[in-house]
Amino acid sequence: TDRTVGIVTPFAPQRDLLIDLHAQRFPDASVTIDTAHGFQGDERDVMIFSPAVTEGVHAGLVRFAANPNLLNVALTRARARTVVVGDRAFAAGTSSLLADLAGYERATAG
Repeated sequence: TDRTVGIVTPFAPQRDLLIDLHAQRFPDASVTIDTAHGFQGDERDVMIFSPAVTEGVHAGLVRFAANPNLLNVALTRARARTVVVGDRAFAAGTSSLLADLAGYERATAG
C-alpha cells in the first residue's frame, strides 16, 4: 500500500521488541516504530497504539502509559485511522485516562 504506517508505544523495551519482530516477520514492510516521544511532531496515515499494560504490571507503568501528554501524542499522529491494540478490560479497570479510552472505544464500537 502507499499508506504510511506507524506503531507507537510508551515504552522503549516494547518499541525494541516490536522493531525486532517487524524485522523478522515483515522485513519488506515500511513501518515506523517508536515511542510517543519519537513521534512528537510526526504523522502517519495509520497509527497503531500499543499501551503495553495488562494484569500484573506495576502501577507506576500504568500511570506512565496514561500520562495525558504521552496519550495526546500517541492518539493524534494518525491522518486517517488510529488502531489501539491492548488489554481493554485491564485498561477499563484502571483509574486513569486508559479507562476513559477503553470506555470511549466501547461506546463508539460498531
